[in-house]
Amino acid sequence: MFKNKLILFFAFLALAVLAQIISSAIINLFSPQTFDHIQHIPSTKLFGRLMNMILIAPLIETFIFQFLGIEIMMRLQKSIIFAVIVSSVVFSICHTYSFHYMIFVLPVGLTLGSYYALLRKENTFLAYLAVCGVHSFVNLLAFIVNYS
Repeated sequence: MFKNKLILFFAFLALAVLAQIISSAIINLFSPQTFDHIQHIPSTKLFGRLMNMILIAPLIETFIFQFLGIEIMMRLQKSIIFAVIVSSVVFSICHTYSFHYMIFVLPVGLTLGSYYALLRKENTFLAYLAVCGVHSFVNLLAFIVNYS
């Protein structure tokens, strides 16, 4: 059972990373200035940025967008597919660096929402933690790529 959950975790992690890489490549092709805001962070603030990206943001965003968003829509008798799509679009819209950045995070939001939806039937708290883990790893990868 644990082995299956671990395989599922790494499968969704790989899917989220792939979605991020593809989205980033497309955005860089059509709108290379989208990630210019990253270059303006002083090195003295990088540790705080790292903590925000891998701890605070995943905990808060997963709670709001995957846990609350999907659970509320499920209580309103919406389909799980509809709930995942809506929560992913709202997740994307809240990443307001630019319109292109919003598009960039949509596939990652869909991946996180799908992972939560898959796990929520067994235990919503464990689903929340697993999605936080994937979200944290994706953000860590983004941090390493963007700030190294």
